Amino acid sequence: MESLEALESKIRKAVELVGQLRTENEGLRQQVASGGAAQKRVEELTDECQALRNEREIVRKRLEKLLDAIDQVNAG
Repeated sequence: MESLEALESKIRKAVELVGQLRTENEGLRQQVASGGAAQKRVEELTDECQALRNEREIVRKRLEKLLDAIDQVNAG
C-alpha cells in the first residue's frame, strides 16, 4: 500500500510540474512574440532614420548650391 501511495504522490508532483511548465512555456512564447514585434519596430525605425539622413544630405547640398548662388550675386 505504501508503494502505491508513494507512486500516487510522485504522479501528483509530476502533474503539478507539467502544469507549471506549460504556464511558463506560454509566458515564454508570449515574450518571444513580443520580442519579434519589437525587433520589427527597431528595423522600421532604422530604415526611417536612414531615409531621414539621406533626405538631410539632399537638403544640405541644395542649400550649399543656393548659398553659392547668393555669394556669386553678391560678388558680381
